[in-house]
Amino acid sequence: MSSQLVSVLSVSIPRSTANCFPVAGVDEIVGPCLGPGDGLLTYLPLAHILEFVFENACLYWGGTMGYGNPKTISDASVRNCAGDIREFKPTILVGVPAVWETVKKGVLAKVEKSGTVTKNMFWAAMAAKSAMTSSNLPLTGLGTSVVDSVVFSKVKEATGGRLRICMCGGGPISKETQRFISMVIAPMIIGYGLTETSAMGALMDPLAWTDSAMGGPPASAEVKLVDFPDAGYYSTNTPAQGEIWVRSGGNSSGYLDNEDETKEAFTHDGWFKTGDIGEFDKHGNLRIIDRKKNLVKTQNGEYIALEKVSREKHMMEGDNNLAFSSSPSTVQLRSLATFACTRLKTRTSQLPSSYLGRQL
Repeated sequence: MSSQLVSVLSVSIPRSTANCFPVAGVDEIVGPCLGPGDGLLTYLPLAHILEFVFENACLYWGGTMGYGNPKTISDASVRNCAGDIREFKPTILVGVPAVWETVKKGVLAKVEKSGTVTKNMFWAAMAAKSAMTSSNLPLTGLGTSVVDSVVFSKVKEATGGRLRICMCGGGPISKETQRFISMVIAPMIIGYGLTETSAMGALMDPLAWTDSAMGGPPASAEVKLVDFPDAGYYSTNTPAQGEIWVRSGGNSSGYLDNEDETKEAFTHDGWFKTGDIGEFDKHGNLRIIDRKKNLVKTQNGEYIALEKVSREKHMMEGDNNLAFSSSPSTVQLRSLATFACTRLKTRTSQLPSSYLGRQL
């Protein structure tokens, strides 16, 4: 069977043309909600593995694909014509967290510019729809439809008016942004996977939407949690925790001409070690809680998860421009302003004395 090379970040990954496994996995979860009448707006590079898999899945479903460009995707970035998304009117849109954060900021900016009545109506509608979707009361669907048509219709029109599924992958997205997009535009589902696993790992079912996890493993992949004792993550914990390992027919066989990295990341029986720390909730959904490389060991032998500290930092009031620096002996948290001043002093001290009186 012939093979191809997918080059991402200067890492060449051998891949077999038998990679129909990812399409089968996506179809098993999302397929019942999509069909020939759906359209996918594609604008991410094909090196983005989730985009690559969804494009192939769209071909399998018999859907329509429109190729756009990140620079012309919205009306704000073009002149005398509609942006790609409003012109094509997709029903599925795949994006990375940065794209969805930009969409959210754009909507909020327009809300802030509107009058007091419109602004209050928008946030009241958000609260009402959120309450209705989290309850199992009768006629909930009718209530959310009314809210969408009365309040959120203009936002939906700006994205083509046909979006039924928003897909996020390539990195973690905040619960607030996921819920905002899901309430205002269309349900946002989360996908988890890596280039080495052909994007297989976890995928959210649109009919089992949640903002607390990424969804369950697709049928074409196996996922297990392996103990990481140094940080106290064990598969016997409640809930089960550990490093996420993935195995499927779509897994790469290794890194091209890099035997050491291959032996470190792949096991002899086909498992890929992701380096992410995860846990399963009571519904079997996977969520990432940490990453092995983000753990810094202090002199006392304790591990500090910089990702968790970073999240808490963003919720702090006051100076939010902070930087972390670590060494074998210390872990420091400093203001970026202090960090910049220290660097500047270091650099200026190395300048010849003839430069000291000059204006930089």
